[in-house]
Amino acid sequence: APVRSYERRTAPTSESRAAHLHPRALEACEGLGRAARMVSEGHPNRGAEIHGGSGLLAAMRLDDLESRWPFSLALPQSRVETLHREVFVARGGELVTDAEVLPSSTPAAGRLVLRRGGREEVVLAEVIVGCDGGRSVVRDAIGAKLEGRARPQTFVMGDFHDHPPGEVALL
Repeated sequence: APVRSYERRTAPTSESRAAHLHPRALEACEGLGRAARMVSEGHPNRGAEIHGGSGLLAAMRLDDLESRWPFSLALPQSRVETLHREVFVARGGELVTDAEVLPSSTPAAGRLVLRRGGREEVVLAEVIVGCDGGRSVVRDAIGAKLEGRARPQTFVMGDFHDHPPGEVALL
């Protein structure tokens, strides 16, 4: 059956939304034949340490995980998205960009309403899979609730130049 993916953006993100692929994600990518290429392009992190004024505050090891990929792989999200797009198209998928799914869609009835190029368009499909994130139009349209809970945590994310193996990066 033909498979089509609708993406609101026209290109992979250039923002830092995700910086690492964890072992289970790499195992899933392995099933698509992309894990080895991702690893060759990324930087495996086998652990991390957090230091403060009083010395070592926390340490985490990843190299003892039960996985073929016992590390967290640093690879920019833009590159991960590009590789996923390449796999999708190579396997016969059609990627339609600049296509926003609108709330008037009725996925349970196999009907998507899209905005493309300033015009609305209706698409009919036998199966619709919503992979549109935490504020999912598709999930809202079928009345499905996002399971989970908010966590009162703050994270800082940034893009930094890599340092040679064996050296400590101070941020």
